[in-house]
Order: sequence, then C-alpha cells, then structure tokens
Amino acid sequence: MREDRVLTVRPRRPSDPQVDLRLYTIAHRAIQQGAHQLADLAGRMHAGETVLTERRAKALDRFVELFVSDIRHHHRYEDEIGFPVVRASALGAVDIEPLTVDHDHLDPILAALCAATARVRAEPSDALARKALAVESARLRDLLDEHITEEERDIFPAISRYVSVEDFDRWERAVTKAYPKRRLWFIASWWAAVIPADDTVAMTKTPVSFRLALLLFRRRYERLHGTLFS
Repeated sequence: MREDRVLTVRPRRPSDPQVDLRLYTIAHRAIQQGAHQLADLAGRMHAGETVLTERRAKALDRFVELFVSDIRHHHRYEDEIGFPVVRASALGAVDIEPLTVDHDHLDPILAALCAATARVRAEPSDALARKALAVESARLRDLLDEHITEEERDIFPAISRYVSVEDFDRWERAVTKAYPKRRLWFIASWWAAVIPADDTVAMTKTPVSFRLALLLFRRRYERLHGTLFS
C-alpha cells in the first residue's frame, strides 16, 4: 500500500459546483483506443494478415515508446497527486487501493510489451517475437479496459461528490504541466483523435501548449499513425 503525501485540500461542499471530468475521460479514451489498435495490429501481424515491413517496425517502436510513456505518466500522477486528493477529500470514504494495485500489475506488462517491441524492431521476421507482441498487447488491452471501467465506475462519482474544483484543477494542471514538451506533438493529436466531433469545448480545456502542438504537428502524428496502422 502506498503512503499518501500530506495534502491540504478543501473538500467539495454540497452546494459547490462539480468538477469537469472531460479531459480525464478523453485521456482514458485515448489510452483505450491506443491499446485496442495496438493489440489488433499485433494480432494481424502474428497471423500473417498484415506485413511487418521495416518502415512499420520502426513506426511501431516509436508508437509504443510514446504510448507507454503516456500511460506511465498518467498513472504516476494519479498515484502521487490525484488519488491522494480524492482520499483526503473523501475523508477515507473511498477505497483507492484496488486501483493502485492495478497500476502495480500494469508495470510488468508495460515492460514486457516494450521488450517484445524491441525484439520485433530488431528482427521483424521473427515469428516468436511477433507472437510475444500479440500476447503482451492483448494482456495490456484487457487489463486497461478492466481498470478504466472500474475507475470510472468507482472513482469518478467520488471525485464529483467530494473533490473541489480548485483541488481538481490543481491536480489537472500538475499533470499537463509535467508532460515532456518533446512529446506534446504526439499527445495533443492522440487526444484530439478521440474527442467527439460534436464536442466543441473539450480542446479549449487543454493548455495552450497542447493546442499549439496540435496546430503545428498534427500531420507528423498522422504520418506515424498511418505508417503503423494503415
């Protein structure tokens, strides 16, 4: 069990506005979409239905690096800031432990996925490497689906009920501010890809740096995504 840092929070009062979980949900959908696309591609490559060219293997290596980095970033800031804020605001009324245990279970799967990707990148014709990639990406997809479903079922209502807008915004700002600038080109476009077409507000909620990265580097993301998944 992780030890929470000492936090000063002001729990939400019944008459206070509720937090906007829009960006949190978008981050989840981007992670799930990436996991499903990767598992589907790995399965097709293992079955021989999609050719693993050298160009695709290079794109795979880059995508997995960025994808795994974002998952680790997301979970780190849940563990270090977000979940402690929820627990402190709820005065212990919310059990966070199953979700932090999930994060611990995800760590070796992410490591195994990276190792399998490196094997595929080094030798695209290696059938055992492609099989390992298919197995590990499917494991990751399934655990992420289960984890995110539980988190949105159990923690989102607790955030809405107990966490003040001020404390949630502090958490959200810490997450977005800490994203490595050199990876914003990927994250901004990755998030934008899962925003519903009729949601005209979501992207305006992101930091200016995200919107600028989307404007400048969307084509770069599309080239990477197209090389890998098309």
